Amino acid sequence: MNTAILKKAANYCVYQERTQDEVRKRLQEWKVWGDEAEEIIAYLITENYLNEERFAKAFAGGKFRVKKWGRLRIKAELKARKMSKYIMEVAMKEIPNDDYFTTATQLIEKKL
Repeated sequence: MNTAILKKAANYCVYQERTQDEVRKRLQEWKVWGDEAEEIIAYLITENYLNEERFAKAFAGGKFRVKKWGRLRIKAELKARKMSKYIMEVAMKEIPNDDYFTTATQLIEKKL
C-alpha cells in the first residue's frame, strides 16, 4: 500500500466527512484502483477516518439547520449517495420532530 496515497486519503477524510463512494472516486482520480483502493478504504474505516453513519448524521443535521431541507429531500440525497436504509434512519433521528415542525411552520408562514 502506497503510504503517500494513504496519507493523502486520510487528509481528504479529515477535512470533511466523506462517503466510501466519494473516497473511491478520489482514489481513481489519483490512479488507485482495485485491491489497493479497497485496502486504503478498509484502513480509513478501521482508523475511523471514514464513517458513513457519522457522515449521514452530519449531512442530515447540516442540511436541515442551514438549508432548511425537509426529510424527503435529505433522504433522497442520502439515497443518491448510496447510503443504506439503516443509515438513513439513523440520520433522520438528528432532526427532532419539534424542530422539524417549527421550521416547517416558519417556512409556510414566510410563503403566506
